[in-house]
Amino acid sequence: LGSVLSGTSQNMLKLVFYRVIQGIGSGGMAAVPFAIIGSVFPPGKRGRAFGFIAAVWGISSIIGPALGSFIVMHISWRWVFYVNIPFGTASIILISLSYHEFVEHKSVSVDTKGAVTLGSAIVAILLAFFNMGKGEEITSPLILSLVGLFLIAIYLFVRTERRAVDPMLPLEFFQIKAFTASNLCGFIGGFAIFGGVAFVPLFVQSVQGGSPMKAAMVITPMSLGWAAASITAGQLLHKVGARRMVFGGMFS
Repeated sequence: LGSVLSGTSQNMLKLVFYRVIQGIGSGGMAAVPFAIIGSVFPPGKRGRAFGFIAAVWGISSIIGPALGSFIVMHISWRWVFYVNIPFGTASIILISLSYHEFVEHKSVSVDTKGAVTLGSAIVAILLAFFNMGKGEEITSPLILSLVGLFLIAIYLFVRTERRAVDPMLPLEFFQIKAFTASNLCGFIGGFAIFGGVAFVPLFVQSVQGGSPMKAAMVITPMSLGWAAASITAGQLLHKVGARRMVFGGMFS
């Protein structure tokens, strides 16, 4: 639905709104596969399954930008969104036919306050970075206000999660050293990985004057390494241990 609506956008405001709909679906698809793996695969095989999921991400980051660049250059930017429709339809059919589950119905409360406070914190810090990127001084009233809003929202989020019946993020998880360390490493690594994925193609196209295809292909080496390392790491995880795999990944 989000792809269809995005392809029909007549102005930027509509495109942003329709992309929100896409983001809702993408957010679910980003989280649910990992939950499915946890319920379908036994502990000894989850590392391999997670590796394949990560490899799919790497391969998609090669095919997607290249295909999108070809579509923009030779057809229309609208088809960047329409091309998702047959793939989405095929996925719905495959899941309907192949994945069967027993759903345990139980009463749970949706952590709406937690979602709102965390979402507000993320939006505030993103707006702060966005305005600093446009030349706003870090000590300006706007940036200080956004950072202050971020800190207040984080405080309210932590307070909400401590009191929530079914918290979106149970804070007691952070008492587990492995959980805290792995998330911290993921947070740090995300700056390098997603920063490069987001901005290097923009630099190639906007600053260096490269074509959309060149901008798409510039991250191909990293994506190839991502896919290969994900499959390999999944195979080796239970043989060499998580610590060595994490040290190797963070070192590279």
